[in-house]
Amino acid sequence: MLYPLGRLSMPLFAFAFSYGLACQKKYFSLSTIKRILFFGFISSVPYMALVNVMSGWWPLNIIFSFFISIIIISTLASTIKQRYLIALTLFVIGGAFVEYAWAGIALTVSFWWFIKRSDWISLLLIILSMIMLNNFNNNLWATLALPLIYLASKINFSIPRIKHFFYYVYPIHLSMIWIIKSTYA
Repeated sequence: MLYPLGRLSMPLFAFAFSYGLACQKKYFSLSTIKRILFFGFISSVPYMALVNVMSGWWPLNIIFSFFISIIIISTLASTIKQRYLIALTLFVIGGAFVEYAWAGIALTVSFWWFIKRSDWISLLLIILSMIMLNNFNNNLWATLALPLIYLASKINFSIPRIKHFFYYVYPIHLSMIWIIKSTYA
């Protein structure tokens, strides 16, 4: 039961993260980087206890995937002449070290690109990223997030924004699963 929810939650989390970035004028701020790294490191303890990591640390959890994504997004949004080459290099190297690998980073960056541009190329990138993610997961659960994201965009409702909500939820939910799993093991 929890596994399919986990596969479904990754694209939702990536979309929420990308949407938050797309609404900002400045993507790469020291406070954002500190926050991502802080939550990435505190999430590592329950993550490593729950996931079959290799060498005691690899792959790094999804928060580090978002860390790589924000650096790529900041690079793409910059005026650096070689920004596409730099972003591609960050993608190739960074994807080797994080959870969901290149698929997670590609989906996060594709969502951001789509929110900023809403063109057919960005939609194609989302589809290709979802194919990569489904291949990575060996199932189609993540695909169910797309209709949910679409339907949410069509419903007019107001949810109070809780600043940094997802940053707190990730380590807390991992810790709760770890405690429950340890208790009943």
